[in-house]
Amino acid sequence: MDSTTHSPRSLDEQVVAYFENNEGCVKTTEAVIPPPTGCSETVQTLYSIAQWHVFTIIVAALFLGMLVSLTMSIFSKGGGH
Repeated sequence: MDSTTHSPRSLDEQVVAYFENNEGCVKTTEAVIPPPTGCSETVQTLYSIAQWHVFTIIVAALFLGMLVSLTMSIFSKGGGH
């Protein structure tokens, strides 16, 4: 692993790493970000999408929605008991 690559850190990078390993385009057992140029167009596209952190934003939004819903149910009339 050189200085321009790193191991997967975020949820988005973990998805890319899964496809790298599944495709066998990494020579080690640990995937690297960014993916090697020998990986398929699918892996390269997933990496481009991962740079936007779409999956992380979705998980955070779902958590926030659940938190708001729980808070609203606690403060609603007759709720929380």
